[in-house]
Amino acid sequence: MIKYKNQYEKFISDRGVGQNDCVADSVKSYVSYLESVSTIIGETISPLILACYEDVLTITEKIEGSRKANTIRNYMTAMKRYSEMVEALNLHEKGSKIMAKAWQKYNKANCRLARKLGRTNNLIGEYGEFLANQHLKGELLDISSQSADIEKEGKTYQVKARRLSKGTATQLGIIRSWDFDYLVVILFDKKGRVIFSNITPSVVAKEIAVENEYQNGYVITTNRNFMFSRHNEDITHELRVLNGELH
Repeated sequence: MIKYKNQYEKFISDRGVGQNDCVADSVKSYVSYLESVSTIIGETISPLILACYEDVLTITEKIEGSRKANTIRNYMTAMKRYSEMVEALNLHEKGSKIMAKAWQKYNKANCRLARKLGRTNNLIGEYGEFLANQHLKGELLDISSQSADIEKEGKTYQVKARRLSKGTATQLGIIRSWDFDYLVVILFDKKGRVIFSNITPSVVAKEIAVENEYQNGYVITTNRNFMFSRHNEDITHELRVLNGELH
């Protein structure tokens, strides 16, 4: 089943799909691809489940392996066109249904990421450690380690990661022990993109840090003094590549 089927046919026809009467590119074929996807997942194709490219990827993950690779690519193209139609015609579902669906997607994505990382429920911190270790090519230490998260060639690294809604100034998590060699800081924007990352010698980080007696530790604020210290190694570009933002 396809919700807004007539609109979909008109949308892709207006975009030139099928004008040369090629079976693979015909409007009829695109509709057939979507109907096949609907049958495989057991749901009606609608803006509730297919409104953006992220939804295309989510559904593709569900159906991967159920058909040949070329067929899956055809399905993806048809789904992408549907999501483009939803955006162009403003067919997004309104009210509680879309909120409930967004909540379900959010939690499913969190569960998938937690299973992949497999350590704690602090997903931002865990992903930051994963990303830093991808760059360093070291060894992730056991979560019981008090001071360090990564070890490489006898040197230890503590990782602090934050996701920010705007800007780059924030307080990092409390540091209660300086028994590590380097501090790795990673700042993500609200979409998960790396906006800043550096590696700082712990002795330099300690000089910048401010003692917090109430929390029995030290706090670092990512201000200009910290971010642009001449002792830092900027790894923002490298982590953007590893995060899939650049090629």
